[in-house]
Amino acid sequence: MAAIRFLLNGEAREETTVSPTMTVLDWLRIRARLTGTKEGCREGDCGACTIGVTRIVNGRPLYQAMNSCLMVMPQLDGASVVTVEGLAPSDGPLHPVQQALVGADATQCGFCTPGFVMALLGLYHASDSTGDDTIHDGLAGNLCRCTGYRPIVDAARAIAGQGREAHPRHSNVSLLASLDPFEEYQYCRQRFIAPATAHDLARALHAHPDALLLAGGTDLGIAISKNATAPPVVISTARVGELQRVSEDDDSVVIGGA
Repeated sequence: MAAIRFLLNGEAREETTVSPTMTVLDWLRIRARLTGTKEGCREGDCGACTIGVTRIVNGRPLYQAMNSCLMVMPQLDGASVVTVEGLAPSDGPLHPVQQALVGADATQCGFCTPGFVMALLGLYHASDSTGDDTIHDGLAGNLCRCTGYRPIVDAARAIAGQGREAHPRHSNVSLLASLDPFEEYQYCRQRFIAPATAHDLARALHAHPDALLLAGGTDLGIAISKNATAPPVVISTARVGELQRVSEDDDSVVIGGA
């Protein structure tokens, strides 16, 4: 049986009994009992549910802050996931990002804080993130309803670009590389298909003409969260290499659909 394999705060996890349309936010809060990741708008607008997702791209780890309310569980396959609970050991010092927020007095009601922490983690490890434009872009997906942006930006200025090597729990390259991705995951009567080539994608679409195509998740995530939609077949285009390519010749540039 195919399984969803990923790292959660540095530990290998495997799921075989989760719906392919369960959101990552619900799984974290309900199954993993990691409630630091907050439920806000459930529409990808407020950033309270932000998590860190690392994948190996061209042999190197790529960190992205992502809205867990718009992601479904199969999208974690082969990735490393970090939640706010995974940044620092419970018996140790705060992570520099957390300490910067404390030092700048950048926490008010605190509900949005975990999302800002995970967004700031990307700025912390980015090599070119010290300019205000970059900082504002990095925080743009997160809302503070207490309107406390100035101290949050101050905290970003204090830590931007200071990170060296990421902690192993954030980007364990060797452990990530050992996770074999599934081609098809099924639970009960729902399927999630992740073809690796354009040929396999075409074959999957031919076999399931009514399947929902998933490229990012902004539409599907909202349909699941707001309308309780549960499509029987979802086909992801994320692994189709041909859709990721950009090629150029003397008179044209060809950009893949993704």
